[in-house]
Amino acid sequence: MYHCFTLRTAPIEASLDMEGSRAKSNLLGRRVVIIGASSPLGISISNAAIISGASVVAVSRTLGATPTAKGSWTTLPMDLRSTGALEELALTPGDLLISAAPLRVFALAMRTWSFPKCVAITAVSSASATTKAHSQFPRDAQWSREMREAESVIATAAAGNVRILRPTMIYGSGRDKNVAHIARRLSSTHILPLVGGGIGLRAPVHVDDLARVILTAACSAPAPKPIHVPGAECLTFREMVRRIAAAAKIRYAEMPLPSFPFSLGGRMFANVGRIGWSFAACARMAEDLTVPDDALVFGVARRGFHPDARAVGLAEPPE
Repeated sequence: MYHCFTLRTAPIEASLDMEGSRAKSNLLGRRVVIIGASSPLGISISNAAIISGASVVAVSRTLGATPTAKGSWTTLPMDLRSTGALEELALTPGDLLISAAPLRVFALAMRTWSFPKCVAITAVSSASATTKAHSQFPRDAQWSREMREAESVIATAAAGNVRILRPTMIYGSGRDKNVAHIARRLSSTHILPLVGGGIGLRAPVHVDDLARVILTAACSAPAPKPIHVPGAECLTFREMVRRIAAAAKIRYAEMPLPSFPFSLGGRMFANVGRIGWSFAACARMAEDLTVPDDALVFGVARRGFHPDARAVGLAEPPE
């Protein structure tokens, strides 16, 4: 279990101005190749890199969403599952390679790729590699193990010239499977099955804040261990849902449930699935899913958890 924390003391707007200056000095004129660029996180990384003066190559299996920032960027269609796909990147010394693609897919592609050792690689994993390592649910534990194995494959293939980030639950785009998904559940059922009082701690990280952390890490020295990246505020699951509902203007009722049947793996409350909540998701409501803040070293301001209409899926990103 990790303690709650408060990350910043200055207004985030002032902090972002200072970060912007530092980012521009590190990224100005550099080529940043972003795999998984059409994902919500890929879009945020692309926008932040372009604003900082980088030349972005947006790599994606499908050319859907594209960066909205004005600057230098090109697209490169690529399916990582194709043999030798990464050879098409034609990387050169000084390039930054960032993967926002599914980690296991990127790891498989890395196995057979002889990339230039002078290229810095940054890959995004998940805090679940830590928080679900000893889960009572086999699927969660297996997912956690597979993430750690993929991290190891990437680190070995990159010969140590790598930075692997483990963010907590990512929100802000309205397309995520975390905050936006909870908003959709509440909107359709208006019921929250609250296990164990929902006292489990969470530290959601905004997608735009995470993008800035990733770019800063990409410009930094290789990291010997994965870097955990929580948001700036630690709060209970119950309070997190309350703020999500407020942003989405949803009225809902709490259905209190004891935690002990879930902690024992019982099935007497399996019918919670009928209102859109899996058994495992309910059990985790009383569990802490926080991680240490390894990203403090980068000095990147991250915001507290105050989702807006876009974060809960009610508004499109600004043009």
